[in-house]
Amino acid sequence: MGAVLTGPADWPPPTSRSLLVWAADRYRDAEAVVHRDRRVSFEALLDGSCRLAAGLSRRGIRRGDRVGMWLPNWPEWILARHALGILGAVAVPINTRYKADELAYCLGQSECRALLSADRFLGIDFRATVDSVRDRLPGLEWTAYPDEIAVMLAGPPLRPGEWPEVSPDDVGYMIYTSGTTSFSKGVQLTHRNLSRNTVAAGRAVDLRAGERMLIAVPLFSSFGTCHLSFAALSAGACLVLQDHFDPPATLDLLERERITYLPCVDTMLLAMAETGCVEDHDLSRLTRIMAAPLNPAGIAVARERFKAAQVWTGYGLTEASAISGVHLARGPEDEALFRPLPGIEIRVVDPETGTRRSVGQEGEIQVRGGHVTSGYYKMPEQTAALFAPDGWLRTGDLGREESPGLFRFLSRLKEVLKTGGFLVAPLEVEAVLGAHPAVAEACVVPRPDARLGEVGVAFVQLRPGASGTADELLRLCATRLANFKVPREIVFVDDYPRTATGKIQRARLRERLLGA
Repeated sequence: MGAVLTGPADWPPPTSRSLLVWAADRYRDAEAVVHRDRRVSFEALLDGSCRLAAGLSRRGIRRGDRVGMWLPNWPEWILARHALGILGAVAVPINTRYKADELAYCLGQSECRALLSADRFLGIDFRATVDSVRDRLPGLEWTAYPDEIAVMLAGPPLRPGEWPEVSPDDVGYMIYTSGTTSFSKGVQLTHRNLSRNTVAAGRAVDLRAGERMLIAVPLFSSFGTCHLSFAALSAGACLVLQDHFDPPATLDLLERERITYLPCVDTMLLAMAETGCVEDHDLSRLTRIMAAPLNPAGIAVARERFKAAQVWTGYGLTEASAISGVHLARGPEDEALFRPLPGIEIRVVDPETGTRRSVGQEGEIQVRGGHVTSGYYKMPEQTAALFAPDGWLRTGDLGREESPGLFRFLSRLKEVLKTGGFLVAPLEVEAVLGAHPAVAEACVVPRPDARLGEVGVAFVQLRPGASGTADELLRLCATRLANFKVPREIVFVDDYPRTATGKIQRARLRERLLGA
């Protein structure tokens, strides 16, 4: 392993392209990106990015232009991101699971001039989908598919001396929120937003040169775009890309590529554990797992099944460059804990009055720092609502400060149940249900109630081959929770509606209740 970045002199420059040059000069022929049989060094990553930047420039892409990236976890994604950074253009990552209307919305609302796209992925015909929405996108001038991207990568490079002027405060990325409750919003993030924050996050988990990170989470997510690729670049770590998460294949890749650091979400850990094959793989080099979110079951699996020496929980949101805090978990009781990264301030306030909450009191988590977005693209009303009068970012998350400087995420404020005048955090109830040995996962959502306003309904997925009854689970809750927190009903499910990044779509479950 090489030395970790330690002092101000080592701090990488504040734009993505200068960070790329810095890393190529420092780590040279070390592996930067691995995908199937392709192995790309840091020097080759810079060279390929320069060639793609030249090709994009020849096709008219300039500083400030927005370019969609509808690509899976392929090296082309990484190269495209850096090529756009070289030109000062704005990268707009797009969810690869999107259908035609969703694609058209993102490309149209962001006013993309061009699109870099896969041709086929997971049985989806990307070309046909793009063709079906072209008439709705008069500003979209052209689309390049893998064969055309390959031609640009084979062309002459745009060398650093030929690069256009770019400011650290230029918007470099526009990442669309998941849109599970409303239309997606384009979060604008500058080069400086990401450089400071993601390098700090990498240092916080002690990411070092020569480490190997398996990237099975989508690169188009804020976690992938903001944290993983930048942190690896600044530390000299290698990104091992997997097209998409598949539990048996992911376990094979962890062993074959000698992965040392696995960033993921808790559902991925649980899915791999449920294969029953974890112990059949040599995962001795996997010393560190980091997940956001990470529930108690996920922490237990990471420590007991994967034998990870370090299990990190994280907290963040797209509007604050994906990561605002991390915490080294000691056990399941450390679920959703985090400490602010250096340079970031976090507070908990009354969501109605804005008054600061004391340690131990619940309220809205608010964040301030150089990693916070300036706002949503062409959405002034939503941008104004995003910030408190004194400039702090309203996260919309319920949490509390457990002890000075140590915070716990409880729930989205919009997801909090209001039962007979009491507030109920779904995460707290879900943690109790998840403690039952038969329960794989639980999700609590509100159902309107004429007397109490709302009551909780728990959608529960059991482990394969396990059995449990609704009465058992309700009794468990009654012994562990105040009576107003106990769900009024248990609904057993085989799976949940999810976003492409694995988050349960609670709104879909609420719709199911209302339609019942």
